[in-house]
Amino acid sequence: MNTTTKTVGVLWQLIIRPSRSAMKSVAVLLGLIILCLLPLGCSSRSKPSQSPLDAEARQKGEEYWYKALTKCGDSYYGKLEPNDFTYQFNDVSVEMSRVPPTEASRLNGVEWSGSAKLRSKTSRMRVKKMEWDSWRNGSIFPHPVLSLKKVNGRWLLDDEERPSPKVKGIDCADVN
Repeated sequence: MNTTTKTVGVLWQLIIRPSRSAMKSVAVLLGLIILCLLPLGCSSRSKPSQSPLDAEARQKGEEYWYKALTKCGDSYYGKLEPNDFTYQFNDVSVEMSRVPPTEASRLNGVEWSGSAKLRSKTSRMRVKKMEWDSWRNGSIFPHPVLSLKKVNGRWLLDDEERPSPKVKGIDCADVN
């Protein structure tokens, strides 16, 4: 009798005439599967929960950066004035960092404090309409961090309610 026939025979015995130990093993296995499907059942599968303030901060940070930059094709572009530096970023993301408020800042109305950092996998720049520099890993933008703070119910970005963006959008026709 070959291995496949033996395996089928054992499985047939478990299905037709399951033993007590086989039924117990199946019940334990099903219980573990159900437990892992629950949101908190397997902590390695569940994401750490994000507070409503963290979500709000992320929205503000992403809104700021994605409005400041212009998306042309697969890349994002921004111009830094008055030097007329144009930056190109690939695989852009915003990295949030939270700084827990101190007792004094809480007493001063600070509800959330931290930053939104512009990240990119690669980037390059050019001055005026000259040739593009070589690609570099990461973001070469010199001012990639935006400070965020929620004070007395109002969000402040770089300590202003409506800050001027660090970069200006460009016209996609100017990319070449």
